[in-house]
Amino acid sequence: MVDGKPFLMLAGELNNTISSDPESMRTVWPALARRGHLNTVLTGVAWNWIEPAEGKYDFHFVDEAIRGAQQAMFAWCCFGSAVGRTRCRALRRCG
Repeated sequence: MVDGKPFLMLAGELNNTISSDPESMRTVWPALARRGHLNTVLTGVAWNWIEPAEGKYDFHFVDEAIRGAQQAMFAWCCFGSAVGRTRCRALRRCG
């Protein structure tokens, strides 16, 4: 449900490492949205991309993924981990 109305997710999933290359993703996001007709995507984010050294955090990859998905007009971007936890973020108001 989005804004109290049913929302049909047309979802796809990226492999575990593709989102770690923001330059490559600049062409992948639009292709998924246009050719794949998707409005939702699940992508993996490895913890070592966020915490490359103990106690030092860098959300560059996550920020770039969100920015790229927003530009491609995705409604949702979901981030999963290797241990099966998934968090989704609404990228725009649907409806």
